[in-house]
Amino acid sequence: MPKFLDRLFQRFRPVRRNDPIFGSMLYMGNKLKYWEGKARFLPSSSEIEVFVDGDMEFPFKRQYEFFERVCGEWQELCQVIAPALQEVFSRANSRPLAAAVWEEFNVRSISIPDSTLDAAKWTISLDAKSDAAHSYFVEMKGRVPEVASWDS
Repeated sequence: MPKFLDRLFQRFRPVRRNDPIFGSMLYMGNKLKYWEGKARFLPSSSEIEVFVDGDMEFPFKRQYEFFERVCGEWQELCQVIAPALQEVFSRANSRPLAAAVWEEFNVRSISIPDSTLDAAKWTISLDAKSDAAHSYFVEMKGRVPEVASWDS
């Protein structure tokens, strides 16, 4: 194949990278400027999706620090997030949550901004074991839940 055609096709190939923290990642393009990947979420010993802010050639120093802080402070974050999840579950299902919040909900994904935890706007998405019809979201400002919602 001629070199000019190879360069042309190269522009349309997905950009991927292997990251030591966020695994195999796919760049979502210069308009969106974020990467999708999967990471080990240590508080639950599970793998979750991560949506990491950054350009194509972006170092993830602040994103690594953010994710490490979220994992390290997860017990405290759980305490402030739990009431928002109880309330949104009740609204979505017209009944109160029967189990303890963290027995019911599993973290599915986290958005990871290029910011410190103190100043970040970020989102957690969760699944509820007894409610497969909905996905749940908590939009955070730093360590404080701002909005809890669900979709169907």
